[in-house]
Amino acid sequence: DWVLSQRLIRIEQGAVRWTDELRQAPTLVLQRVDLDLSSHPGLGTQVHHLSLLATPLPEFGQRFEVKARMTQPLWTLTAQEAASSKAVDLPWWRRWLGDADVQSLRKHVDLPIDVEGGRGRMAAELVLKQGRPTSLALDLNVQDVSIRLEKGLRPLAFRGLSGRITARNERTESHVALEKLAFTTTEGLVWPASSAQLAWRHAPLQGQINADVWRQTVGGQVDADRLDLGVLARLAD
Repeated sequence: DWVLSQRLIRIEQGAVRWTDELRQAPTLVLQRVDLDLSSHPGLGTQVHHLSLLATPLPEFGQRFEVKARMTQPLWTLTAQEAASSKAVDLPWWRRWLGDADVQSLRKHVDLPIDVEGGRGRMAAELVLKQGRPTSLALDLNVQDVSIRLEKGLRPLAFRGLSGRITARNERTESHVALEKLAFTTTEGLVWPASSAQLAWRHAPLQGQINADVWRQTVGGQVDADRLDLGVLARLAD
């Protein structure tokens, strides 16, 4: 409560050592840590802004930035209530200002898909409402990465992958948008930068999308500015 009630808290040029015993991951060392946490009243809410810049060790990547904007009703009285899923609307952003090593990153955070290798520039935007993720946007420009969308499927290996991928979930409808997505596979298949949107209606979500939801799809729509069926067929093989 005291922390969130302060107008501004600032830490400059600090250092953090993060040891995750549950993951048994190598200790993550962050240097040149700059942290700002500010609060101000909004329209019926208290608004909190968080900004964190830090530099990891070279094998992890380059300096990155994390930003968050959180709101809570003015009648929320305690930190426990403020952290509850019904009290806080938390859209937040994570940005790497430079290169990041995906393989090192996955040792410390859960990724939504199985990723091997990969190094490049990444940015992510995650929106949470009532404690649940409702949308995720990824800006990618990575090289030498392999992605497995689901267990049992053959991984897709890319020499280069770039563009913006946005996913948004609602209770009975989900959306995926691709913006200027381009890739070259290790087999030499080339997909020029293009955009597409997919929307499909499904059974009501009970948490995250899973195989049961896919099997209960009731309809959908696809819009694309280009569609190379030959490349898609070879990827499906």
